Amino acid sequence: MALLLALVGFAAVVAVYSTLVSVVVEGIHKIFALRSAGMSEMLRSFYDQKLADLQPSDTPIELAAPTTTRHHISSPQSRDFARRMTRRTASENLRPWYIRRWPIIGAILSSRLQRMSTLQFIERLAETPEGKALAGHDRSRLRRALTAAAYDFERLGEAQTAYFRSRANMVSVLAGIAVAFFVNLDAITLYKELAANQTLSARLAVMDDVQRVALVQGNASEGQSLTPGEVFASPEFSSVRADFLDMGVPVGRSMFPYCDVSVDVDGSDNAYRDARCSTDALTLSRLIGNIPTTVMWLLGVLLAGGLLGLGAPFWFRLFARGAAIVAPMARLTLTSPPPGTSSPKAEVTATVPADRLGAVRKPLDLRPAELERAYLTVLGRGTEVELDDETGSPVQPSQPPPGRIVGTLPPEVAPKNTV
Repeated sequence: MALLLALVGFAAVVAVYSTLVSVVVEGIHKIFALRSAGMSEMLRSFYDQKLADLQPSDTPIELAAPTTTRHHISSPQSRDFARRMTRRTASENLRPWYIRRWPIIGAILSSRLQRMSTLQFIERLAETPEGKALAGHDRSRLRRALTAAAYDFERLGEAQTAYFRSRANMVSVLAGIAVAFFVNLDAITLYKELAANQTLSARLAVMDDVQRVALVQGNASEGQSLTPGEVFASPEFSSVRADFLDMGVPVGRSMFPYCDVSVDVDGSDNAYRDARCSTDALTLSRLIGNIPTTVMWLLGVLLAGGLLGLGAPFWFRLFARGAAIVAPMARLTLTSPPPGTSSPKAEVTATVPADRLGAVRKPLDLRPAELERAYLTVLGRGTEVELDDETGSPVQPSQPPPGRIVGTLPPEVAPKNTV
């Protein structure tokens, strides 16, 4: 049970610092526009590999998609097609229209769609010259072409989503290693101290401040532009870092190899003193002077980076479930809680879904008639006769209610006889 208590305390510490990793990864995605780049790559593949097979055989040459191209190199026409499909309108950009017309600044400030439903894809396809060429089919072939286009869009979307998730996991691990070196988080030393100090593990297991940091992590995952500096400067994160130092959690610049004693809390008996710190004034001297200790520290930091790369939602869920199990033991260990601490609370709920970075689109199960209706509506032909999905025969339109036709008035209703 003591090892489980140490694991819950370990999860609390890692969950706090994995919040910073989530913000760093989100910032990388926004700076390099990885989500919109994935959407553009998917649309280029659809244009080069599928659109030509869906167009009528008598499509004019200027509107026809290329029929042969190397799959590893996208055509110039496909790149222009992807830009037109993902371009936002002026109201969606929420920026002055004239700025978007400037040669360089307009390209930097312009935004692209990062997610697109199947119905949105069909509607935007009808707005492109290549997509309008599909209207050369008869009604039955048009419906089959739109169904095939929707299927290929969802199939390519699934492949792009899987690739995006694998790349996001790699970026998370690299960001986790960088954060572990930055905050000096040694996973091996941390778990050893928590396993040997049950009081410290119990205080972490019932720590209310971890729940407040979940709010910061939730805001970052909701898409708000939080920089790593803003997360460190937030009241929630600053409070938890101060509590970690006060409780003696072995994390930070006071640990090997920096051994900066100035960061210890003044007058605190719980401040952790690393036994690996020597009297050497220079950090480089400590690293070179004790090779085995340096190797173990390096392995501990790399391990911590890999654990941080699992993401804050994973560690918050692990902390919540583990704290619910060890809460009675933690309260027994803390027979006399220190003054000024909040009341124990075991339940902590992660506020953000685990797979939020990997979402590229949300597939929809649409009938062919719905795809056809969306396509023809964009072309201004939404009032044409609709075919039945099963029989293929024309569907007789129902009579509209009186007064619903433009330019007509509702019939006069005879007044009721009154006595």
